[in-house]
Amino acid sequence: MNRAAIQQRVDLWQQRLRLGNWEISIDWDRPSAETALASIARAHDYERANIRFASNFEDWTLEECQIPNDDDRAMPPQSLDRVIVHELLHCSLNDLGEAGKIQWGFVNKQVDELHEAQLDKELERDVERMAVVIVEAWEHAVAL
Repeated sequence: MNRAAIQQRVDLWQQRLRLGNWEISIDWDRPSAETALASIARAHDYERANIRFASNFEDWTLEECQIPNDDDRAMPPQSLDRVIVHELLHCSLNDLGEAGKIQWGFVNKQVDELHEAQLDKELERDVERMAVVIVEAWEHAVAL
């Protein structure tokens, strides 16, 4: 897919998810981590975020995105919409993640690190689950 098509899908889902007040940009010059289809970095002081996509985004289709060199298919192909919704949901849940970290520094560093790892794991799992449900529900509603 080309950059304009991906930008159009990001803009569309940003509006659908009611994140119109967020300033969302795409960093085309720096790809996401090798093991990720996309990643998002959020500013902590303002509703601003930057999305990065895998280096092979131009090989993607709307229905199938795959990380480069994933010959063993460790990660099954995902739809572009699911990838985008997943990253945008991180914006929506940003404050929840930050609230979960409010007590850091009151016990000790080891407890903080364990809490952060568990919080990140649970948020990532829930974001993925919600992304799948939202995209499937939207597709179903459009098909009616």
